[in-house]
Amino acid sequence: MSPQYISSLSFIKSLAQRRDIAFKYLTHAEIEMAKDGITQPDVQNALENCFSVQEQTHPGGTRYLVKGKDTDDRTITVVIEIEEEIVTIVIVTGWK
Repeated sequence: MSPQYISSLSFIKSLAQRRDIAFKYLTHAEIEMAKDGITQPDVQNALENCFSVQEQTHPGGTRYLVKGKDTDDRTITVVIEIEEEIVTIVIVTGWK
């Protein structure tokens, strides 16, 4: 996380709101999202307007458990990783 951000929450919101950001959905995320009727716009809305972020240590790096509202104002949870080399938000999984 860059030093100018006070919290993971503000970092993720700011990153998700950038128009030059790439979103990459793992196959696992697509499967789990489909089970709960979660769309890519739902995930992007939740990340742009998230209200809860928990950092998790993972063998591959840091993951973030993010809660936010989808496009229908339902609370959803997504797990993401951030690839800083190419500024990409990787969606690992999601559910409601």
